[in-house]
Amino acid sequence: TAPDPTILTLQDVPTYITWENHQPSTHILPWDPTILNAIPKSGGVATVVHLHGGIDEPQSDGSPFAWFTADFNQTGPAWTTPTYTYLNDLQPPGIIFYHDHALGKTRVNLIAGLFWGYLITDPATESRLNLLSGSFDCLVMIFDHSFNEDASVYLNYTGVNPQWQPKYFGNAIIVHGKVWPFMNVQPRKYRFRIAS
Repeated sequence: TAPDPTILTLQDVPTYITWENHQPSTHILPWDPTILNAIPKSGGVATVVHLHGGIDEPQSDGSPFAWFTADFNQTGPAWTTPTYTYLNDLQPPGIIFYHDHALGKTRVNLIAGLFWGYLITDPATESRLNLLSGSFDCLVMIFDHSFNEDASVYLNYTGVNPQWQPKYFGNAIIVHGKVWPFMNVQPRKYRFRIAS
């Protein structure tokens, strides 16, 4: 599915996440075999989670070499633990995001939908600033995709190697996994936390 779940956390309260890999046995997109890659010896799709912009301990940072396959059957040379600890203490409140960071597969894993928002909140500060909350506080993650006629993800390519594409620009805007969405709103103020 795309996107992955939004993770809501509190500043100064540690969050413990055991990441799981539910990828199919082969990747849904072509990937570049000419660059250094996380290639499991017994098959499966390698993934590892990196909290982009997070201030974390090395074992919870999602090194490209800390990848793992389904059920942790195979792991990369830097893999140490299935459970990551995010202290949320040095990080200011706000929206950052987590994404796949597997060696050589980050690009195709992100296009496949392995990313989403990580929200650190400080209720006391938000209350003091009288910020909107509840259904009027909207996290908006915007990304682009292109699709084939059968609705599968289209990955165009350039250059000599058919798997290589230096940049990805989709022709459809996606918000929360929906193409060109529409939101019914009330005539009032909203708080939008936008990440792209």
